[in-house]
Amino acid sequence: MTTSKKNPRKYNCKDEELSTIGGYVITSIRRDQAKFVAYSPKYNNEGIMAFEQENNAVDELVNPKTEIADLKVITGGLYASIDDIFDKAKRIEGYIVMSKGEVPISAKDFGITALKQRTHSKDAEGVLQNARLVLANMKKYQEPLAKQGLTTAMVDRFAADIAAISAGNQKQYDMVGNRKAIVQANLDVLNALSEKIKDACTVGKILFRGNAEKLKEYTFTELKKRVRNANKPKKNDSNGKDAG
Repeated sequence: MTTSKKNPRKYNCKDEELSTIGGYVITSIRRDQAKFVAYSPKYNNEGIMAFEQENNAVDELVNPKTEIADLKVITGGLYASIDDIFDKAKRIEGYIVMSKGEVPISAKDFGITALKQRTHSKDAEGVLQNARLVLANMKKYQEPLAKQGLTTAMVDRFAADIAAISAGNQKQYDMVGNRKAIVQANLDVLNALSEKIKDACTVGKILFRGNAEKLKEYTFTELKKRVRNANKPKKNDSNGKDAG
């Protein structure tokens, strides 16, 4: 049966969650294998191994280890440049205040206020938009700002940060977009895995009818909740600060 063009996915979760849910189901089947095999021989050792191999293939498709490591490096560099530009924005704001009106516009109109807000949220697109406005104003009012301490080198470094953020943002966009395209081209593989997961859940519900705790282990929506709860930031003190 062909899938709907409007919604080609046969599963109701994020692509990257599917193999984790599959892993939970496989673990449960291994533990309950005697009951599963008694119900259907497709859950013998060979069948479970094939299920696991299929699950691992999907995991590598949507969560490729090498690309994830590369993306972390790119994101780390991007965030470092954003932090650098925030520090420079604070310094420029000080020069504007110190100019005592020689710079005839406020820090807000200069672009500083919005730039600081975007750096806090790590919004690369917003940072770039406002940083370019700040750079234009730095050049426009370079003479009065220079009296307060702004150097040509600082202007150049600010421009270099903009270029680094732009490059990092584009690399990040390209990598994520390419991965989405690959996943989209292999939806049949993900849909096939989702069918195996659903079949296993159906069998689990038949075998453990009346056992509320066991049924949770074979209920897709419950497993999806488990994945999302596991990915939430952990709290480790009374003030609710994130662990780590």
